[in-house]
This record gives sequence, structure tokens and C-alpha cells, in this order.
Amino acid sequence: MADGKKQYWESPEEIEKIMKRREIRHRLQQEFNRINYNPYRMQQHIELLDPAISRYSAMRASIYEHWKPNWRGFWKWSFVSYIPIVLMAYRLTGYMQEVNADCRTGAIPYERREFRRI
Repeated sequence: MADGKKQYWESPEEIEKIMKRREIRHRLQQEFNRINYNPYRMQQHIELLDPAISRYSAMRASIYEHWKPNWRGFWKWSFVSYIPIVLMAYRLTGYMQEVNADCRTGAIPYERREFRRI
């Protein structure tokens, strides 16, 4: 404490816990570096069992970060790609049939026709 003011928001017990966790983390880092960067362990392989890495690997196996085929995704993709094309083709076909019928009956004179190949 400086001038009667607290230096940290945490209580002294919490600061002590933080320091203990820091020491544990530092010792684990030293052990990790000692095991992994040992130049004499080329022949044998030592596997480290870390529960945090195990949880992370399990999370990665259960959450897809790429496209997973399922019906919901199929229908979303269909509504974005196939269905607009089919609807546009259906509307265009109906319009072309109407124009063709009007041209055959003479409702549209030849000079005003947009589709001169009909």
C-alpha cells in the first residue's frame, strides 16, 4: 500500500493465489522446455499428458470448422442456388408461351415483336 491506497483490486489472499499459480505455471513451462528441447532424447519419444490440450483436441473433434454435409445445409444451399434458377426458368417459360401465343394470334404486330425468331 502506498499512501494508504490499495495497489491492487484483489485481496492479499487472492494475490497469494495468483503468485502460487504463477510459480506453478513457471515450473510447468520449465519442465516442458526441459523435456521437449532435450537434444539427447532423439531416440525415445516422451508423450506429455496435458488435460488442457486433451480438452482442446476433444473440442476440435466435436466442432466442425469446415462444411459438414447435412440436410439443413443442403436446403439452405438449394434456396440460394437451385430454387431461384428454377423459379426464373418457370417464369420465363410462361412469359415466352404467352408472347408466342400472342404472336401466333396476331395480337402483337410484327414490327413490335421483341422476339423476332418466333
